[in-house]
Parts: sequence; C-alpha cells; structure tokens
Amino acid sequence: MTGLGGAAFEGDLGMVIRLLDGGADPNDGWPILVAAGRGWDAVTETLLAAGANPNVVGPEGATPLWAAVFSRSAATLTALLDGGADMEVPSTPGQLTPLLHATATGFVHGVRLLLNRGASIQATSPGGDTALSLAIRANSAELTSMLIAHGADVERIGHGDLTPLALAARLGHTGAVEKLLTGGADPNHLTAGGWSPLAIATFQGHTPVMKMLLSAGADPNSRDARGRTPLMWASWRAFPRCYRLLVSQGADPALRAPGGAAPASAPEPAVVRRGACPLGLSLVQRFGMGVLWFVARRSLVLGVPVGVCGLPSDQGRRSLTAIDLALRLLEDHDTRAFLRVRRLLKRILVVGVPGPPARLLPQLYWCVLRWSPIGGDYEVATRIAASLVHEATHAHLMTLRFGYERFERLRIERVCVKASLACVRRLPDSKRLVRELDLVLEALTPRMFVESARSHQPPDGPLPADAV
Repeated sequence: MTGLGGAAFEGDLGMVIRLLDGGADPNDGWPILVAAGRGWDAVTETLLAAGANPNVVGPEGATPLWAAVFSRSAATLTALLDGGADMEVPSTPGQLTPLLHATATGFVHGVRLLLNRGASIQATSPGGDTALSLAIRANSAELTSMLIAHGADVERIGHGDLTPLALAARLGHTGAVEKLLTGGADPNHLTAGGWSPLAIATFQGHTPVMKMLLSAGADPNSRDARGRTPLMWASWRAFPRCYRLLVSQGADPALRAPGGAAPASAPEPAVVRRGACPLGLSLVQRFGMGVLWFVARRSLVLGVPVGVCGLPSDQGRRSLTAIDLALRLLEDHDTRAFLRVRRLLKRILVVGVPGPPARLLPQLYWCVLRWSPIGGDYEVATRIAASLVHEATHAHLMTLRFGYERFERLRIERVCVKASLACVRRLPDSKRLVRELDLVLEALTPRMFVESARSHQPPDGPLPADAV
C-alpha cells in the first residue's frame, strides 16, 4: 500500500491533503477504493477533487461504489455519484451492480439513494436475480415496497422459474408477500411446471403465507402440470394445519391426480399421539453401549460427559475440541438450546464408524456422534452444535411420550430439523449450514419412514434444489 493509500485507510484527511499537495498520484494504489471501503467520505471527496478515478476496478474486481456499499456509508456513496461513478458497472463479489449489492446487504439508505439517482431496477445478477428478488431473499419488506414503488416488475420470472411472489411464498416471508400482493402480484401466476404460489407455500408448510394468498384470491384447487393440488401436498407432507386451512377455504379432498402422479390423493393427516409407540433398547444393546463407554476416553465438557471411542489420538483430541467449541457456541448464542442439550443428553459418545451424523439412544438419552473431520474447525463445530440440538429435541419429545409410529416420524423429524435450523440461524457465519438444513427440511417425505431406502427420493416437488 502506498503512503497515500495508507493515509486513506486511516482516514487521515490532513495527511491525504499534504501528500496530494506534494504530488502524490491519486490513482496509485487505489486509495479511493480504500477510502470508500472505510467509509471516509471527506477523504473520498478530496481524492475525487484531485482526479481519482471513481470507476477504477481493484485487483480483485471491486469498484469504489461497491466499497461504499460495503461500508454502508451513504455520504461516501453520494460523493462517488457526484464525482461521476457509473451505477451500472458490476463488481465482485458476484458481479453485481451497486443497486444489487445494496439490496442484498439490506442497505436501505444506499438503495434509496441509487434509485433516486436513476440506477437500473431491471439489472440482473449472473444467476438471474433482480433487486426485487434479492430484497425478498433478504426478508426486507421495506426494500420490497421501495422497489415496487420505483417500478420493479412484480411478475418477472427469475432464477428457478419463480415470480417474486412464488419466491416469497417459498421462503415464507410474510412481509414481502403482503407488499407484493398490495403491489398487484397475481396470486394465481403459475410456474412453468404449473405450481401456484399457494401450492409452493403449502409444500413448505407456511400457513401464514397461505392465509394471505387465499385472502387475495388464490385458487385452493389449482393443479400443477401433473394434476396435483395444494391439498395433496398438505396431506403428503403431513401438515394438518395447512390441510384444515385449505379445506376451510374450499379445497376438495375428493380430487385425484391422474396418471400415477405422486401424491395422487389427499387423505387427512393422522394425529400425532403420545405414548403410542415408546422406543427402547434391548439388554444386549445396553450392554454393548456400556462396554463402549467403559473403553472410551472420557472427559467432562461444560458439564456434559463426553467419551471418544475408536478414533486415533489426534482425531480424538480434535473431536473433544470441536465439541467444546460447539457447546460454547450454543451457550453464547442460544442459551435455551444449550441448557436443553446439557439437561437432556446424559452422555455424548463420539465414534468413528459409518452411520448417520448423530443418533439418540432411547431411554439412555445418549447422543452418539459420528466423527467427521471434514471442513475447518468452526464448520465442524457448528455441525456438531446442530446435531446436538437435533438429538436433544428428540429426547425432549420422547420425555413427553410423543408417538414414533412410522406415519408420525415425518412430523417428529421435521420438528427436530426446525429446532436445529432455528439454533443455527443464531450462530455467526452459518449461512451455508442454514441453507443445507433448509434443503433437508424440504426433502423430508413420508417415504423416508414407511418405504424402503430405494424409495427415499421424493416425488418431483415444486422447484429444483438450487432455486433459492
């Protein structure tokens, strides 16, 4: 970094002026990019007055306007625009225009400023996102309303063959749904596969969104390209509240999907019962687990007994460190989940054998974790935290004697995944795991619990896995 770049980084306006007066080149070392990224509006204005290029592209593809958005400095953004910065030049990360960057990060003042200066509201990302779809993804009703007021197309098809309303329905963002419906979005606009926003919301189990769509005139008996109705998905996905809502609004349980489509009918979801099918362990299983615990390297981690069995010493130490970090993350960011884990999981046993990431041993209330060292230490710890919350939720439901009949397992598993997801959302730097759990939640179907492993693939749902 040059002397001018260093002064710009520190926001030392006096030094910047002295260096410029001494002949320093305002374009040597991208000082304006540095100043904009730090939000130093006075330094940015001084550099522009000295001839700095407001459209310079840094070595990694970043522009000063992106840097101003990154620093969330409306004053710096204003200085760059006054200095001639081009609002349509894309920038890393993602090769987005400044408006798209500001929308994706929820920078409301920046979005308003760029719109008032004439930024193109029709610009799209390389993946097909518009500013409106990014506002919906960011769950910002304020930005959604602002963009609609500036002329954003509420029926424009975007990534994944989704209209903005279909995207908001899939994500369950009620604020965005309300603004879109108020802005004139059609509640019966179908995707290419025939999926209505109501069918998509039903598939996801978003009851509040369904109520809004039905109130706006959504057809409760709409059919997709294979003849399936929203009520069929409410039945298949075992959403009793969604099912009852649809029936109350005129959905017909007698309708059938032709041609062997699945689901083909809409029987009412069965009621989850308590004490119907208690799970247990045989004496042999209890003895085997006792032996494993006896030979395990045991430790007490934040009040939770932890044993490591069948791992090399270096991996055993790393697993204990990861569990310690996982529990501390829960303690710092989700105290309720941490207390539930410590109260309900009597022991954590880490093993190196193949199997599911984690499982709960009924009656013993031990959590058996399969050690997977893939990823950095923090990523491994967040996955362990999610697994611990998942299994602690199973333990909680078992203590309440909820049924574990095959037809009930879908809803039980959904509750546990949602608990993990709610916890992970509170953890720092967890977007990737949040996305993975979202997809797990969407992929849950009755076939996972009532048919063979060959049938675990769900019927073709409303959208491809990468549509959001």
